[in-house]
Amino acid sequence: MRPQNSTKYVNLERRRHKRINRPFLSRFRMHAQLEDGEISSKWCVVTLQNLGAGGALVNSDKKIQIGVPVDLKINFVMADQKIECKGNIIRIEETKHINVYRLAILFTEIDEFKKEIIDKTAESIFFRKPDLITA
Repeated sequence: MRPQNSTKYVNLERRRHKRINRPFLSRFRMHAQLEDGEISSKWCVVTLQNLGAGGALVNSDKKIQIGVPVDLKINFVMADQKIECKGNIIRIEETKHINVYRLAILFTEIDEFKKEIIDKTAESIFFRKPDLITA
């Protein structure tokens, strides 16, 4: 979100990668910090609302705090690939639906090859269906 009283970010897009605005099924788990070390929650199925090489927007029934680390396994059918990566929750949006939250995830660990696959797929979709891509 841009600062309201600042002209520093006017007309600048912070994203460096195109985003695919199409739902994808994904497996997701968050990491819980316990006294004796880090323990991950169970894997659950979520819907990605959009996907870019730098992050994703996920629909979840769990309201997770900003900064919580997560793992994702994305079934990326368009490129016949499974993408596994790690990220952090950077934004939470409540929706008009009960118990549905949109979680913005910034990828912190993703293979460069997987980033290229996402970018190339976004570009190829852009030329066929530009309404599915956000710059």
